[in-house]
Amino acid sequence: MTSWKNKKLDQLSPKERIHKTRHVKKTDLDKQQVFIQAETTWNPFLKKGWFAARVVEVHKRYAFVSPEKTLYNIDTSDVWLAVVAKKFLQQHRQERNFIVVGDRVLCKKASSEVSQDLPQCVIDARSPRRSQITRIDPLLKNREHILAANITQLVNIVSYLNPTVKWGLIDRFLVLAEHEHIKSTIIFNKKDLLTTHENKSFIKECQDAVKRYQDLGYATLNFQAN
Repeated sequence: MTSWKNKKLDQLSPKERIHKTRHVKKTDLDKQQVFIQAETTWNPFLKKGWFAARVVEVHKRYAFVSPEKTLYNIDTSDVWLAVVAKKFLQQHRQERNFIVVGDRVLCKKASSEVSQDLPQCVIDARSPRRSQITRIDPLLKNREHILAANITQLVNIVSYLNPTVKWGLIDRFLVLAEHEHIKSTIIFNKKDLLTTHENKSFIKECQDAVKRYQDLGYATLNFQAN
């Protein structure tokens, strides 16, 4: 078979194209398996000065992480500017981002720091996720956009009015949470606007909807945030 290494994919014969695609997918899978590691394999690196951290904010090219020596004991007063190790960035993936808010990651201090405001580190591994909230990536329909990971409780905060409550949106998040076995709570705000509303049918609609959620076993709270 003619070597495809110096050819563009669309110039290959069907047989050569399949061979190249399979090669790329296998390489990408190997890299992904290296990036996602059980925390039991982190100990040798932790002894070298690396540290476990929780992702607290994500941007396109970087993220913010806070050290987490023990599970759920996150030091949010200590924030690091983090990037994923370059060796993982070129691989094909089925997710929009390598890391999302809530991920637990293994970090090592960056050898050279550009920012003088925050310490910098490189993310070299991610722990398997216990749960995740996802949607279809609006840019690529065959790819997942994971919004958050390792969630233990989902709190839906909505207003009755200004803006008007969207029952379908609440239901969507409840379904996602049920799929991942995540406990959900619904907080309804601006109850003062509801009680003084002129449309009695809308008031009844809201009261019936809240009762329906309660009958399904969801905790609901009514607030007037001033």
